[in-house]
Amino acid sequence: MSFNLTSGNGHRFRFARTNRAGAAFIVEALLLLVFLAAAVAIFVRLFALSTTQAAEAEQLTRAVAAAQSAAERFAAAPDAPPMVEIDGLRVQVSVTPEETPAGTLYHATITVFAAGETADGTDTPLYTLETATYRGGDGA
Repeated sequence: MSFNLTSGNGHRFRFARTNRAGAAFIVEALLLLVFLAAAVAIFVRLFALSTTQAAEAEQLTRAVAAAQSAAERFAAAPDAPPMVEIDGLRVQVSVTPEETPAGTLYHATITVFAAGETADGTDTPLYTLETATYRGGDGA
């Protein structure tokens, strides 16, 4: 397709419209679409990863709070039950007494597990805390 224009002094200008400009626009639009699709895919993956990390962080926070609560119970009564459930988490307290001439030093390892077992039957601890408390010979 071509266009003819005539100027005021009688010169004729001929403009030919080619499809090169249209093809370049389509190629540019397709490249932009590919870039946009890649950027959306990256952002979706980042948001999914952040959701997973937020859930793991929330579970770790609950585990730390449960271990702290179990440590406070241990400090109050070193002979407390070795397995309790706190906030939906299983808390295991392993106590080792160490006799001294003036009393007993109780060492405890507090391990927090998720409430259910894992698919392979093994439990992976969420958090482990080691602490100790001393009881004098008179029970104080």
